Amino acid sequence: MSEPVNGADGSAYGFDVYVAHQPSSASERFAGWGSYTWGRANIDGYGRRYPFDYDRRHALSLVGTYRLTRWLELGRFGARGVGLPVRPGAGPDRRGQPGE
Repeated sequence: MSEPVNGADGSAYGFDVYVAHQPSSASERFAGWGSYTWGRANIDGYGRRYPFDYDRRHALSLVGTYRLTRWLELGRFGARGVGLPVRPGAGPDRRGQPGE
């Protein structure tokens, strides 16, 4: 029986921006927030440097609500993330077929 070994090192860095709007009076109908994240995570292993499998470069989230009446409010949420690295596999895929 063999035990897995993590013989790699890595680094990660990035930043987040968050903006929110809260109603300041009862007559305001809109509230919401938005956030943007940029990040990078790399691994140094096996003599080379490459992105972690789930490294996401950009992520954006938006949330908003609009009050129609005192008892009815509509809301909307949206999220988008891009930048996941794509590397062809060297071994068999999940179905057991040979990789590219």
